[in-house]
Amino acid sequence: MAGEYGFMLPLAKLKQEVKLMAGKARMRPSFKRHTRRYREVIAPAKTLEGQKNLTKKRRYANRHG
Repeated sequence: MAGEYGFMLPLAKLKQEVKLMAGKARMRPSFKRHTRRYREVIAPAKTLEGQKNLTKKRRYANRHG
């Protein structure tokens, strides 16, 4: 069990760090395009509906709540 726990602990820390990374104010410009929200929300809005719904979606994007 100790060996298994030793393996699982760094994995849990890694997942926690990845979660925190998305909320950072400073990041490389391409990072936002690789997020799940961008793929599922922003990209389809850009191609299908144009820019009309995009401003509202971006307004509430960084509130994390």
